[in-house]
Amino acid sequence: MRSRDASVIVVFAALYSILVVGLAPISFLPIQVRLADALIPFTVIYGAPASIGLALGAAVGNFVGGQLYFGGWALVDVVGGSVANLLAGYVGWWMGRGGSRRRRVAATLIQTLIISLIVGSYLWLLLGAPERFTIPVLDVEVPGLPAFWITIGFGSIVAIVFVGNILLESFLRMTLGGAGVPGSQAQEFVVESVKLAVAMTSAPITLLVFLWFTGQATIPMLTFWTAFAFAWTLTLALLYHRRGVSKRKRH
Repeated sequence: MRSRDASVIVVFAALYSILVVGLAPISFLPIQVRLADALIPFTVIYGAPASIGLALGAAVGNFVGGQLYFGGWALVDVVGGSVANLLAGYVGWWMGRGGSRRRRVAATLIQTLIISLIVGSYLWLLLGAPERFTIPVLDVEVPGLPAFWITIGFGSIVAIVFVGNILLESFLRMTLGGAGVPGSQAQEFVVESVKLAVAMTSAPITLLVFLWFTGQATIPMLTFWTAFAFAWTLTLALLYHRRGVSKRKRH
């Protein structure tokens, strides 16, 4: 294995697991928006090493997050999450590599479908295979398994298709002028990704720790924390996107 491939695997594994654990309250259970999945579209340009890294990151993140927030871990979650990321990564790379922006977006839509079906299915089994499930907000009762596909799918659209595409296209603009496959840009990717991961997690984690230590971790406050985490991440993604556009114009 080339040293560059090994470094990409390590970087993606570390970033994914950090984002899962750091934003664990919204990264598990049927109602989730796993913002770590915003890294999945990067497999379109980083291929197999990124896919392997995301699979390892899912295993570590699901194991550690389960221990910290649920008092234990489930083998099906650790293995199932890894398989979902690995398959989504390989399929996305095969569909979108060297293609246009439309092909990359299409690849992320397929990645969302894969994640929704695999993760939704094993979560349904893990939670006792309920026959019916009421989707929050919509207050609609749906047969159990399709309901899990829908809820996981909604969160995946936000994380992969929306946030992930913004970050991917911004990165391409800043490093490649909008096309090509990264080569010498690996170091820049590491620096940019680490900074973004720290920025995405630091404020929500600080607020969550404050809520727990002050005894304010009630349902309304955790709902506020969730809304804050979404808004914070989307704002950072849009700022990152704007920065990418500005840098491309300077070139």
